[in-house]
Amino acid sequence: MMHDEDIQWIERYFVGGLTPEEMLAFEARRANDPAFGQVVAEYAEAVQQVQLVGRKALKTRLSRLDESLPPIATNRRFPYWSAILLAAATVLALWSAFRYRAQTLMPTPPLPGGIRDSIVATRVVPVDTTALRDTVASEGPKVSKSAPLSPNQPSSDALFATYFRPFRDSSIEPSVRGDGDATPEEYFYQLYWQQEYRTALGAFEQMEPASKQKGDLRFLKANCLLAESRLNAASALLDSIVSAERTRFPGEARWLLALTLVKQNKHAAARAMLSGIVTDATSAHQEEARLLLRKLQ
Repeated sequence: MMHDEDIQWIERYFVGGLTPEEMLAFEARRANDPAFGQVVAEYAEAVQQVQLVGRKALKTRLSRLDESLPPIATNRRFPYWSAILLAAATVLALWSAFRYRAQTLMPTPPLPGGIRDSIVATRVVPVDTTALRDTVASEGPKVSKSAPLSPNQPSSDALFATYFRPFRDSSIEPSVRGDGDATPEEYFYQLYWQQEYRTALGAFEQMEPASKQKGDLRFLKANCLLAESRLNAASALLDSIVSAERTRFPGEARWLLALTLVKQNKHAAARAMLSGIVTDATSAHQEEARLLLRKLQ
Protein backbone atom coordinates (compact mmCIF):
# COMPACT_ATOMS: atom_id res chain seq x y z
CA MET A 1 0.00 0.00 0.00
CA MET A 2 1.03 3.64 -0.34
CA HIS A 3 2.43 5.22 2.82
CA ASP A 4 1.31 8.56 4.23
CA GLU A 5 4.71 10.01 3.33
CA ASP A 6 4.09 9.05 -0.31
CA ILE A 7 0.69 10.78 -0.35
CA GLN A 8 2.09 13.91 1.29
CA TRP A 9 4.95 13.92 -1.23
CA ILE A 10 2.44 13.86 -4.09
CA GLU A 11 0.41 16.65 -2.47
CA ARG A 12 3.48 18.86 -2.18
CA TYR A 13 4.32 18.18 -5.83
CA PHE A 14 0.95 19.51 -7.01
CA VAL A 15 1.25 22.75 -5.02
CA GLY A 16 4.87 23.39 -6.06
CA GLY A 17 6.25 22.68 -2.59
CA LEU A 18 9.16 20.42 -3.54
CA THR A 19 12.78 21.53 -3.47
CA PRO A 20 14.83 21.05 -6.67
CA GLU A 21 16.43 17.92 -5.21
CA GLU A 22 13.04 16.52 -4.18
CA MET A 23 11.68 17.31 -7.66
CA LEU A 24 14.44 15.25 -9.30
CA ALA A 25 13.77 12.33 -6.94
CA PHE A 26 10.02 12.61 -7.54
CA GLU A 27 10.33 12.53 -11.33
CA ALA A 28 12.71 9.56 -11.13
CA ARG A 29 10.30 7.66 -8.88
CA ARG A 30 7.38 8.54 -11.16
CA ALA A 31 9.23 7.24 -14.23
CA ASN A 32 10.51 4.03 -12.65
CA ASP A 33 7.63 3.03 -10.34
CA PRO A 34 4.40 2.31 -12.31
CA ALA A 35 2.30 2.03 -9.14
CA PHE A 36 3.50 5.41 -7.89
CA GLY A 37 2.95 6.95 -11.34
CA GLN A 38 -0.62 5.66 -11.38
CA VAL A 39 -1.35 7.28 -8.00
CA VAL A 40 0.06 10.58 -9.28
CA ALA A 41 -2.21 10.39 -12.36
CA GLU A 42 -5.27 9.62 -10.22
CA TYR A 43 -4.46 12.47 -7.85
CA ALA A 44 -4.26 14.86 -10.81
CA GLU A 45 -7.72 13.70 -11.94
CA ALA A 46 -9.10 14.18 -8.43
CA VAL A 47 -7.69 17.72 -8.27
CA GLN A 48 -9.35 18.53 -11.59
CA GLN A 49 -12.72 17.30 -10.33
CA VAL A 50 -12.38 19.33 -7.13
CA GLN A 51 -11.66 22.45 -9.18
CA LEU A 52 -14.76 21.84 -11.28
CA VAL A 53 -16.87 21.58 -8.12
CA GLY A 54 -15.36 24.82 -6.82
CA ARG A 55 -16.11 26.62 -10.08
CA LYS A 56 -19.73 25.52 -10.03
CA ALA A 57 -20.14 26.66 -6.42
CA LEU A 58 -18.57 30.03 -7.24
CA LYS A 59 -20.84 30.50 -10.26
CA THR A 60 -23.88 29.74 -8.11
CA ARG A 61 -22.78 32.25 -5.52
CA LEU A 62 -22.23 35.03 -8.08
CA SER A 63 -25.58 34.34 -9.67
CA ARG A 64 -27.38 34.71 -6.36
CA LEU A 65 -25.53 37.88 -5.47
CA ASP A 66 -26.89 39.47 -8.64
CA GLU A 67 -30.49 38.71 -7.78
CA SER A 68 -32.64 41.27 -6.03
CA LEU A 69 -33.61 40.49 -2.47
CA PRO A 70 -37.40 40.22 -1.78
CA PRO A 71 -38.94 42.77 0.60
CA ILE A 72 -39.98 39.96 2.98
CA ALA A 73 -37.76 37.04 3.84
CA THR A 74 -40.00 34.37 2.29
CA ASN A 75 -37.47 33.06 -0.24
CA ARG A 76 -37.77 29.29 -0.51
CA ARG A 77 -34.97 28.76 -2.97
CA PHE A 78 -32.21 26.28 -2.24
CA PRO A 79 -30.14 27.84 0.63
CA TYR A 80 -26.65 29.06 -0.14
CA TRP A 81 -25.12 27.14 2.76
CA SER A 82 -26.64 23.92 1.43
CA ALA A 83 -24.79 24.46 -1.84
CA ILE A 84 -21.54 24.98 0.05
CA LEU A 85 -22.10 21.82 2.12
CA LEU A 86 -22.90 19.86 -1.04
CA ALA A 87 -19.67 21.06 -2.67
CA ALA A 88 -17.69 20.17 0.47
CA ALA A 89 -19.23 16.70 0.55
CA THR A 90 -18.30 16.16 -3.09
CA VAL A 91 -14.71 17.23 -2.43
CA LEU A 92 -14.50 14.88 0.57
CA ALA A 93 -15.89 11.99 -1.47
CA LEU A 94 -13.35 12.55 -4.26
CA TRP A 95 -10.48 12.70 -1.79
CA SER A 96 -11.65 9.58 0.04
CA ALA A 97 -11.85 7.69 -3.24
CA PHE A 98 -8.32 8.74 -4.09
CA ARG A 99 -6.93 7.66 -0.70
CA TYR A 100 -8.76 4.32 -0.92
CA ARG A 101 -7.34 3.71 -4.40
CA ALA A 102 -3.85 4.54 -3.17
CA GLN A 103 -4.14 1.94 -0.41
CA THR A 104 -4.88 -0.84 -2.90
CA LEU A 105 -1.71 -0.44 -4.97
CA MET A 106 1.47 -2.47 -4.56
CA PRO A 107 3.64 -1.66 -1.49
CA THR A 108 6.39 0.89 -1.86
CA PRO A 109 9.09 1.80 0.66
CA PRO A 110 8.48 4.91 2.77
CA LEU A 111 10.35 8.09 1.94
CA PRO A 112 13.08 9.15 4.36
CA GLY A 113 12.38 12.02 6.65
CA GLY A 114 8.57 11.96 6.72
CA ILE A 115 7.83 14.97 4.54
CA ARG A 116 4.86 16.93 5.81
CA ASP A 117 3.60 20.24 4.44
CA SER A 118 0.21 21.84 4.22
CA ILE A 119 -1.73 22.23 1.00
CA VAL A 120 -2.37 25.78 -0.24
CA ALA A 121 -5.70 26.11 -2.03
CA THR A 122 -6.10 28.71 -4.77
CA ARG A 123 -9.19 30.31 -6.19
CA VAL A 124 -9.94 29.67 -9.85
CA VAL A 125 -11.98 32.14 -11.88
CA PRO A 126 -13.84 30.47 -14.77
CA VAL A 127 -13.16 32.15 -18.09
CA ASP A 128 -14.56 31.45 -21.53
CA THR A 129 -11.45 31.10 -23.67
CA THR A 130 -12.99 29.84 -26.90
CA ALA A 131 -12.57 33.11 -28.78
CA LEU A 132 -8.82 33.22 -28.15
CA ARG A 133 -7.87 29.63 -28.97
CA ASP A 134 -5.12 29.17 -31.55
CA THR A 135 -4.47 32.95 -31.92
CA VAL A 136 -0.79 32.83 -31.03
CA ALA A 137 1.52 33.18 -34.03
CA SER A 138 4.36 30.73 -34.45
CA GLU A 139 7.87 31.99 -33.79
CA GLY A 140 9.69 29.30 -35.69
CA PRO A 141 11.27 26.07 -34.50
CA LYS A 142 11.80 25.56 -30.80
CA VAL A 143 15.27 25.29 -29.33
CA SER A 144 16.70 21.82 -29.81
CA LYS A 145 17.61 19.49 -26.97
CA SER A 146 20.92 20.36 -25.38
CA ALA A 147 23.86 18.07 -24.80
CA PRO A 148 24.88 17.13 -21.23
CA LEU A 149 27.25 19.53 -19.52
CA SER A 150 29.54 16.60 -18.73
CA PRO A 151 29.14 12.80 -18.54
CA ASN A 152 28.21 13.08 -14.84
CA GLN A 153 26.01 16.19 -14.98
CA PRO A 154 22.36 16.61 -16.01
CA SER A 155 21.63 18.30 -19.33
CA SER A 156 20.64 21.93 -19.65
CA ASP A 157 17.11 20.81 -20.46
CA ALA A 158 16.94 18.76 -17.25
CA LEU A 159 18.26 21.64 -15.14
CA PHE A 160 15.75 24.05 -16.63
CA ALA A 161 12.87 21.61 -16.08
CA THR A 162 13.93 21.11 -12.46
CA TYR A 163 14.03 24.78 -11.51
CA PHE A 164 11.53 26.53 -13.79
CA ARG A 165 8.03 27.16 -12.48
CA PRO A 166 5.79 29.93 -13.88
CA PHE A 167 5.63 32.76 -11.36
CA ARG A 168 2.69 32.75 -8.95
CA ASP A 169 2.02 35.24 -6.17
CA SER A 170 -1.10 36.33 -4.28
CA SER A 171 -0.57 39.88 -5.53
CA ILE A 172 -1.46 38.82 -9.10
CA GLU A 173 -4.43 36.61 -8.19
CA PRO A 174 -7.45 38.01 -10.07
CA SER A 175 -10.41 39.33 -8.14
CA VAL A 176 -13.84 37.75 -8.62
CA ARG A 177 -16.10 39.72 -10.96
CA GLY A 178 -19.31 39.04 -12.79
CA ASP A 179 -19.35 37.58 -16.28
CA GLY A 180 -18.51 40.07 -19.03
CA ASP A 181 -17.10 42.71 -16.64
CA ALA A 182 -13.39 41.92 -16.91
CA THR A 183 -11.08 44.44 -18.56
CA PRO A 184 -8.53 43.15 -21.08
CA GLU A 185 -5.82 43.31 -18.41
CA GLU A 186 -7.98 41.44 -15.89
CA TYR A 187 -8.82 38.84 -18.53
CA PHE A 188 -5.10 38.28 -19.12
CA TYR A 189 -4.51 37.90 -15.37
CA GLN A 190 -7.37 35.36 -15.15
CA LEU A 191 -5.97 33.25 -17.97
CA TYR A 192 -2.48 33.39 -16.50
CA TRP A 193 -3.73 32.39 -13.04
CA GLN A 194 -5.61 29.44 -14.57
CA GLN A 195 -2.32 28.39 -16.23
CA GLU A 196 -3.78 28.77 -19.74
CA TYR A 197 -0.54 30.27 -20.97
CA ARG A 198 -1.05 29.93 -24.72
CA THR A 199 -4.46 31.59 -24.57
CA ALA A 200 -3.07 34.26 -22.24
CA LEU A 201 -0.51 35.17 -24.91
CA GLY A 202 -3.36 35.71 -27.34
CA ALA A 203 -5.16 37.89 -24.78
CA PHE A 204 -1.99 39.95 -24.27
CA GLU A 205 -1.89 40.81 -27.97
CA GLN A 206 -5.46 42.14 -27.77
CA MET A 207 -4.68 44.62 -24.98
CA GLU A 208 -4.20 48.34 -25.53
CA PRO A 209 -0.67 49.45 -26.52
CA ALA A 210 -0.21 51.21 -23.18
CA SER A 211 -1.04 48.01 -21.30
CA LYS A 212 1.43 46.01 -23.36
CA GLN A 213 4.22 48.29 -22.14
CA LYS A 214 3.56 47.71 -18.43
CA GLY A 215 6.51 45.96 -16.83
CA ASP A 216 4.48 43.55 -14.68
CA LEU A 217 2.35 42.40 -17.61
CA ARG A 218 5.42 41.94 -19.80
CA PHE A 219 7.04 39.90 -17.04
CA LEU A 220 4.01 37.58 -16.90
CA LYS A 221 4.07 37.36 -20.70
CA ALA A 222 7.68 36.16 -20.46
CA ASN A 223 6.51 33.43 -18.08
CA CYS A 224 3.90 32.38 -20.64
CA LEU A 225 6.53 32.26 -23.37
CA LEU A 226 8.78 30.04 -21.26
CA ALA A 227 5.87 27.75 -20.38
CA GLU A 228 5.26 27.37 -24.13
CA SER A 229 8.99 26.74 -24.84
CA ARG A 230 9.36 29.94 -26.88
CA LEU A 231 12.83 30.63 -25.54
CA ASN A 232 14.12 33.23 -27.97
CA ALA A 233 11.17 35.58 -27.44
CA ALA A 234 11.25 35.00 -23.67
CA SER A 235 14.99 35.66 -23.48
CA ALA A 236 14.72 38.95 -25.38
CA LEU A 237 11.79 40.11 -23.28
CA LEU A 238 13.41 39.19 -19.95
CA ASP A 239 16.65 40.85 -20.97
CA SER A 240 14.81 44.11 -21.65
CA ILE A 241 12.96 43.84 -18.33
CA VAL A 242 16.14 43.24 -16.35
CA SER A 243 18.03 45.99 -18.19
CA ALA A 244 15.58 48.87 -18.23
CA GLU A 245 11.97 48.26 -17.33
CA ARG A 246 10.25 48.91 -14.02
CA THR A 247 8.51 45.93 -12.50
CA ARG A 248 7.52 44.78 -9.04
CA PHE A 249 9.41 41.53 -9.65
CA PRO A 250 12.99 42.40 -10.71
CA GLY A 251 14.50 39.51 -8.74
CA GLU A 252 12.12 37.03 -10.34
CA ALA A 253 12.96 38.42 -13.78
CA ARG A 254 16.70 37.94 -13.19
CA TRP A 255 16.12 34.36 -12.00
CA LEU A 256 14.03 33.49 -15.06
CA LEU A 257 16.60 35.06 -17.37
CA ALA A 258 19.34 32.95 -15.75
CA LEU A 259 17.28 29.79 -16.25
CA THR A 260 16.61 30.75 -19.87
CA LEU A 261 20.34 31.20 -20.49
CA VAL A 262 20.96 27.74 -19.02
CA LYS A 263 18.32 26.26 -21.33
CA GLN A 264 19.94 28.00 -24.31
CA ASN A 265 23.38 26.56 -23.38
CA LYS A 266 24.73 30.06 -22.73
CA HIS A 267 26.44 28.84 -19.59
CA ALA A 268 28.96 31.66 -19.16
CA ALA A 269 26.23 34.29 -19.19
CA ALA A 270 24.07 32.09 -16.94
CA ARG A 271 26.88 31.73 -14.39
CA ALA A 272 27.38 35.49 -14.31
CA MET A 273 23.66 36.07 -13.73
CA LEU A 274 23.49 33.36 -11.05
CA SER A 275 26.53 34.77 -9.26
CA GLY A 276 24.73 38.07 -8.91
CA ILE A 277 21.67 36.34 -7.47
CA VAL A 278 23.82 34.43 -4.97
CA THR A 279 25.28 37.68 -3.63
CA ASP A 280 21.81 39.28 -3.33
CA ALA A 281 20.65 38.60 0.23
CA THR A 282 17.13 39.78 -0.63
CA SER A 283 16.64 37.28 -3.47
CA ALA A 284 14.08 34.54 -2.91
CA HIS A 285 16.18 32.30 -5.18
CA GLN A 286 19.55 32.77 -3.51
CA GLU A 287 19.91 29.14 -2.39
CA GLU A 288 18.55 27.74 -5.65
CA ALA A 289 21.01 29.92 -7.58
CA ARG A 290 23.86 28.63 -5.43
CA LEU A 291 22.91 25.01 -6.12
CA LEU A 292 22.45 25.59 -9.85
CA LEU A 293 25.72 27.50 -10.09
CA ARG A 294 27.49 24.55 -8.48
CA LYS A 295 26.04 22.20 -11.09
CA LEU A 296 27.26 24.44 -13.90
CA GLN A 297 30.87 24.55 -12.68
